[in-house]
Amino acid sequence: MSANDLHRCGYSQLIFLIFNQMKTFIIYQMQIDSKEIVGTNNNILMSTIVRKVDANSKEEAIGKFIIGTSSIKAQQKLNVECIELSELASL
Repeated sequence: MSANDLHRCGYSQLIFLIFNQMKTFIIYQMQIDSKEIVGTNNNILMSTIVRKVDANSKEEAIGKFIIGTSSIKAQQKLNVECIELSELASL
């Protein structure tokens, strides 16, 4: 946003822009793709869905994730986990 844009917008809009900036979240969900019992063995094939989502809050990010991944089929989808990118440890 340029200085002219900041000058033109009202005080309430400026406050909104400052406090409601988008954050980046990493969201992942493990899912069970298939289960098979062979003798005494349970074979479970699992996968993980991972997405980077820009949103104003964790709740909004999770909602976008759920909508964006709704077409992915699985036998069972497990809990959705959400981490703000700035909190993710770097190596």
